[in-house]
Order: sequence, then structure tokens, then C-alpha cells
Amino acid sequence: MSKSKGERLLEDATIETNYGDPIVTREDLVDLAGGDDLVFWDGCDDALVGVGSRCSQKTVAVYDYERMIQCFMEDMTREDAEEWVAFNILGAWVGEKTPIILFTGREE
Repeated sequence: MSKSKGERLLEDATIETNYGDPIVTREDLVDLAGGDDLVFWDGCDDALVGVGSRCSQKTVAVYDYERMIQCFMEDMTREDAEEWVAFNILGAWVGEKTPIILFTGREE
């Protein structure tokens, strides 16, 4: 079975993070979303994992929560990073293109 354009894009665009899992760039996700404008959180590019779609909604960027915490732990404690993300990202609505935060239940 042949791969879709999106699967090929993700496969071709992956890079290794400090956590050993592949991520994609903002530009790759815009291409994957068919050129749609996406909203991105500054300082969290290492936490990008893909794009998400919802019925009758715009395509949005998807971030891994634990990776977001790791991004902010470079400058603060885990507790402070969790509080910052909870207030400034999880508590933010920036319109119909607000990114989705993926919770996997794992900690790095």
C-alpha cells in the first residue's frame, strides 16, 4: 500500500530531538495542512508532533504536553514550567486555530 502525501512529508521531514522521537518543523506542518495558516506557540517547536483535524473545523497544530514542559524546563523548574504552561497555553484561546495539546500520560 502506498503512503499518502502527508505520511511521506512526515517521514521525509523528521529530525531527532533530545528525547529520541521524531518531530517536524513548522513549515512541514503548514505543507501537511495543505498550506493553511497555523497558530504556533513560541518556544515550543520541539514539542510539535503533527496537525489535527476536527469535524467542520480548521486544521490545527498539535503539541505534546510533556515535550512542552521539557522546553520550558531549560529555564525553570518542572513545577514552574507546568504552572506556566497551564496558565499561558492551556488557558489560552486564540481563536479557531488554537493548537491542540496532546496528553499521553508519559513523562520524559
